[in-house]
Amino acid sequence: MTKVSVLIADDERFAREELKHQLSVYPELLLVGEADNGIEAVKTIKELRPDLLFLDIEMPGLKGIEVIEALSSMPDYRPFIVIVTAYENYAVKAFEYDVLDYLLKPVDTKRLATTMSRVLKYTSGQQCINRIAAKRLNRMVLIPEEEISFVGVEDSVVYIKCGAEKYSTTYRTLDDIEKDLDNKKFVRVHRAYIVNIKKVREIKNEDSGGLLLRLEDVQTEEIPVSRTNAKAFKSIFNI
Repeated sequence: MTKVSVLIADDERFAREELKHQLSVYPELLLVGEADNGIEAVKTIKELRPDLLFLDIEMPGLKGIEVIEALSSMPDYRPFIVIVTAYENYAVKAFEYDVLDYLLKPVDTKRLATTMSRVLKYTSGQQCINRIAAKRLNRMVLIPEEEISFVGVEDSVVYIKCGAEKYSTTYRTLDDIEKDLDNKKFVRVHRAYIVNIKKVREIKNEDSGGLLLRLEDVQTEEIPVSRTNAKAFKSIFNI
């Protein structure tokens, strides 16, 4: 079994030891390096090129975000990155760098298990995962594209539906989020809706020439397809 190589960068020795202990239950992982400051983290990461990084935010030398920025000079290297910090206020900034997850100290074991399930899923298949930053109540979350049912606009706020769950986003317009979604998986069907085509279960014709969609995991809503988009949408399914 190919191991997922891991590097932990944190200036607090106790935090590193605790995280190593929590990660020790995952036989798929191989710890290949540690760093206690940002400059050492960049140097070690460039040498070892680990698959998975756990980065603290507040470190001497370079902060966690600055470490990520320093790695941008390696276009052929894109590790999975998990931020581990005691500070909530860096979450939005971190999400701009497409991190996999944002964990608050002390790290909850069950919360870490959720992170690791994603890591192992995507590393095992060598898949590239795109995530969209969103909010629910007072929590910031990163939503994998595949979990999104549809994206809509309500009262000028862009929101995401994932089954029964609803999240508001940091995107200004639907056009902005459309640019960040995979256009092979998501289709703009209306000025106010983008749909995950893999989630479409039923298509109903409307007298107006438009369509109504039912999605497999959203039972309470029908998504309109405008008349101007209806023909192109039908062609996706050869109907």
